[in-house]
Amino acid sequence: VIGLLDCHGFAYLTLPDNAADTPYLLSNYDVRWTTQYQARHDHLRDPVPRHARQVSELFAWTPDIAARFDPAARDLFCESEAFGIRCGITVPLRNSGRTVAAMTLVTDVKRSRYLSCVRYNVFALQLLAQSSHARLQRLRQEGREINGIVFTHREMECLEWASQGKSRTDITLITGLRYRQVVRALEHAKAKLGVRTTTQAVRIYAAYKVSRGTS
Repeated sequence: VIGLLDCHGFAYLTLPDNAADTPYLLSNYDVRWTTQYQARHDHLRDPVPRHARQVSELFAWTPDIAARFDPAARDLFCESEAFGIRCGITVPLRNSGRTVAAMTLVTDVKRSRYLSCVRYNVFALQLLAQSSHARLQRLRQEGREINGIVFTHREMECLEWASQGKSRTDITLITGLRYRQVVRALEHAKAKLGVRTTTQAVRIYAAYKVSRGTS
């Protein structure tokens, strides 16, 4: 299906209920764009995930979708075009009746052509997005448990970067999280592990990785 649509990019973005939370983003977009997108919390002004929250069915979009929103959304679309993100297809992904994520495929082909392909491949696109969503949820859940203790994705992410010798400031730059969010995540991780320092927490995390053969 992706080949038929001539799509060259994809993005899987979670849509957290709390606007202060940084969404999980998996994409093959230019890393300069994704890093900037996360660091600036551009999901808050991006009209695509905002529209995905309002609908339940797959939708195709072009820059004119931004016209329904505010100037910040239009500015974001202008910036994204420099990275080849001009038009695409997005599938809202729902759990328990609410939208929790969105899968987007980006294409550069002429609008009339890809809209026609979308109409003929709606079921396949939805199936692809749903199966990818289910798989990613399983993968993200796996590895969140250390010694029977369940950690959030953010806590594990911060522990991982800390184990690589990154400071809290480094982690904020790498992940796009706010400094206080990094501090909170590491503090929660330490509390769950029953230790007082990040160094102690990292040692436990490193031993856990060795036990799983992922170090």
